[in-house]
Amino acid sequence: MGVGVDAVDDADDAVDFGIGSEDAHDALVDWSVKGGSNSIACDHVRRGFGAGKIGCELRRYLGPAETNCAMALPKFNETFIPILTVLSNGEILTAAQLRNRVKAEHYAHLTEEDFEATTKQGKNLLFDRIDWGKTYLKLGGFIQQPKRGVAQINEAGIAALKSGILSLKEVKSTDAFIAHEAGRANKKQAEVRGSEG
Repeated sequence: MGVGVDAVDDADDAVDFGIGSEDAHDALVDWSVKGGSNSIACDHVRRGFGAGKIGCELRRYLGPAETNCAMALPKFNETFIPILTVLSNGEILTAAQLRNRVKAEHYAHLTEEDFEATTKQGKNLLFDRIDWGKTYLKLGGFIQQPKRGVAQINEAGIAALKSGILSLKEVKSTDAFIAHEAGRANKKQAEVRGSEG
C-alpha cells in the first residue's frame, strides 16, 4: 500500500501539535513499516489507539473495505479524552448534549449496528459507556457539576487533556477517587454492622 509514508507524516504532525499520543503515533508507524497489514491495524484499533483524531487518521488511510474488521465500540475509559475534548471550551452541557456531541465528534465513524447496540438493560451501549466515562471523570475530579445533571471541565480536566492521555488507573489514583471509594467502603461496613446488630 502506498499510503504508509503519508500516514506517518500526518501522525508526526498530529503529535507535534499535541493531537493524540505517542502510542497512537507508533501504531501508525508500525502499520506502515509492516506493509499496511490489516491484522496489525485492526489490533491497534482494538487496543484503544483508535480513539480521537489520531485514530481517525489510521482509519482514514485504512478504509472500511480494506480493514476487514469492525471498529469496536470504545470502552468507557476510552471515552475520557473525547469527553474532556468536547467540554474543553468550558461549556456546561447536559448529559444528553454531552452524549450527542461526543458521538458526533469522536465516534461518527462507527457503523449503524454499533450505534444500535444496547446493554442487557436495553440502554444504548455507546451512550451508556459515555455516561460511565463522565461518572468516572467526575469521581476522579476532572469535571464538575455546577448543578444536577450537567457537566463542566475543571482545571484538572484541562491539564489531563493537554497530555492527550488519561488512563483508568490515573483516574482511580486521584485523591478525589480514593476518597470516594473510602466513603463507599465505610458506608458498606456501617450497613453490615447495622444488620448484625
